[in-house]
Amino acid sequence: MSIRGRKRLRDEGARFAGVVTRSVTRKLSLIVHKTHQLIQELDHRSPRLVHLYRQGQGPPFNRAGFKPAGLSLPGLPEEPHGEEEEEGEGKEGAWLLSGHQAYAGLAHYLGRVLEDQKELNPSRRSLLDELAYFEVTIEGLMVNLEGLLSGLERPRPGVEAYRQAWGSTGASDWERKLTGLEVCTRCARWLRASREGFARLASRYC
Repeated sequence: MSIRGRKRLRDEGARFAGVVTRSVTRKLSLIVHKTHQLIQELDHRSPRLVHLYRQGQGPPFNRAGFKPAGLSLPGLPEEPHGEEEEEGEGKEGAWLLSGHQAYAGLAHYLGRVLEDQKELNPSRRSLLDELAYFEVTIEGLMVNLEGLLSGLERPRPGVEAYRQAWGSTGASDWERKLTGLEVCTRCARWLRASREGFARLASRYC
């Protein structure tokens, strides 16, 4: 092949690579912005979830100032960390993976809390509906995070990777109510941190 022919092939290959890169970037941008919008909606609704839960349990949960000590939720990271703490090669994927693990755990525990509340407070329809909404929507959020991890060519562990570490919500009614409150408040904390982190991430994919 002539020198001119090889140059033409290189130029065409470079243009094709540029098109592929822009296509991947657009796809990632779309997922980032959709995920950010979903997290914004959940974050906006999370205070209502906590309020409905407190009211549904009666005293002392519905009393102003009632704040029990935080409980351990096996398999669920306790404190979210900000996206700005993760910089450098591979760190963006590590942050998303941490979020995926957390929301997998939250979906599991929200499902357990929902089953508990169906038994403990079967007439609290608004609370049951809100718990069901959060469980299903957070499962959708996990799918979005898996799409982002795939686009960044990072590992995408399934839920089975975490399942064995999860625990129950307790044996007694009191334990189940306390754990439910911790799940709802922990969910709100994670959503707030994720909203801030995804706002920064979205600004990079504008």
